[in-house]
Amino acid sequence: MMNTALRNGSRMRRHSAFSMYHLSLSPLPPARGFTLVETVVALAVITGALVGPFLLSSRSIFNARYAKSRLIAANLAQEGIEIIRSYRDNNVLAGDSWDAGLDDGSYRVDVICAGSPCRPAQAGSAANFASCAGSCSDLIKFDSASGIYSYSGTQETGFRRTVTIDRAPIDVGAGSRSDAGVAAEKQMFVKSVVIWTDGRVSRAMQVDEILYDWR
Repeated sequence: MMNTALRNGSRMRRHSAFSMYHLSLSPLPPARGFTLVETVVALAVITGALVGPFLLSSRSIFNARYAKSRLIAANLAQEGIEIIRSYRDNNVLAGDSWDAGLDDGSYRVDVICAGSPCRPAQAGSAANFASCAGSCSDLIKFDSASGIYSYSGTQETGFRRTVTIDRAPIDVGAGSRSDAGVAAEKQMFVKSVVIWTDGRVSRAMQVDEILYDWR
């Protein structure tokens, strides 16, 4: 009877071992790959994640460059008005007519002057006060040592400036370029325009003012 029990136990152990071996050899389910649509969607998501920040960064750099160029152009345009104002004041201080040398026309004006005080009618003034036919084509230059923009700098910029003097009285409402309450010979309309190219786009900055004989 004991032998029978031992034989039964041996058969059970063999059956259990066979069952475990059989289970361990059961085939795995087949691996499922990506479909074409899923692959395209995944690539689109990855591309968007990479290109989005790049485009945003490029746009930010472009905006910063444009803002810098616009600021420089605004200062150069205002400087053109201030140079003519300085010429007028120096004419008066020298005892000349307030508008001596400031005839109607377009001019290339430079902040660096040949004389002291700087006046348009004095000898050597052609270097800093030259007549232009229409728009002045000379590029303004930058001197990195002094930080001055002029026509005698060392590094060319993309800016061109034309200063126009016009005494013809024209009343165009809010954009009037003459003062009806002042005699025509006592005033002049001065316009300073700076142009530059931003990529493939042409830009312009204009500042204008009426200057008077303040004596």
